[in-house]
Amino acid sequence: MTKNNILIILIILMSNTLWVPQGITQNNNNKPKYKQNSGQSVKPPPAIYFPKTMNQPVSLPNVPIYPGKPIFNGGEAYTNNPNSKTYIMHYKAKERPDIVLNWYKSALSPPQWKVNTVSGNMISVTDSSGAKLCVQINADVKGCKYDLFYNSGYQQN
Repeated sequence: MTKNNILIILIILMSNTLWVPQGITQNNNNKPKYKQNSGQSVKPPPAIYFPKTMNQPVSLPNVPIYPGKPIFNGGEAYTNNPNSKTYIMHYKAKERPDIVLNWYKSALSPPQWKVNTVSGNMISVTDSSGAKLCVQINADVKGCKYDLFYNSGYQQN
């Protein structure tokens, strides 16, 4: 599986929203032109399916950031849905993947977080508000790269 396929699967699993796969992989600047063969315009999908590029990390409620001075490597924010917000943030750390994963296992523990899944390089948790967080860690040449996938959970208006 490619990194994009894994990203799409995680977003679908973490989201309480129906996602359109073509919208997940496209930036706002690259929205497709929706035209039928006859040249008539077709209504595009709602803006909730298109991410905003993040140049700075955002502070997420109750989500700890690894203290080893990780470097933020960008991210995507799906914030147009009034009922649920999703953030994907990419980091690089100089420590080995197992060290970062063990830190997150310890930091994302009860009673604040309920652990859903722990696998070789990933931990998935839910907090009392229904927010979901998945941390996926991969080895890199010097340390590791890891991604935080956060979904605020369904919020009624």
